[in-house]
Amino acid sequence: MTEETTTPSSSHSHSHADELEDYGGGHVLVASDDPSELVPLEVVEQRYVARVMEAVGGNKTLAARILGVDRKTLYRKLRGA
Repeated sequence: MTEETTTPSSSHSHSHADELEDYGGGHVLVASDDPSELVPLEVVEQRYVARVMEAVGGNKTLAARILGVDRKTLYRKLRGA
């Protein structure tokens, strides 16, 4: 079983914070043999974006570059749109 985890930053809140907590807190199993441990792709993406934002200290320009998206796209993802 391959496992990868990310943790959303509490200092970067967004509109889906409660939804993220519904899926087991800050850890995301990307691959598992047990389907009950898997979460929707949208949740994985939201958590990864939050993790990248935490890693770059909130620098949206750098985060967008790392994620390979335009800054406007990143802003939309951070708003949960």
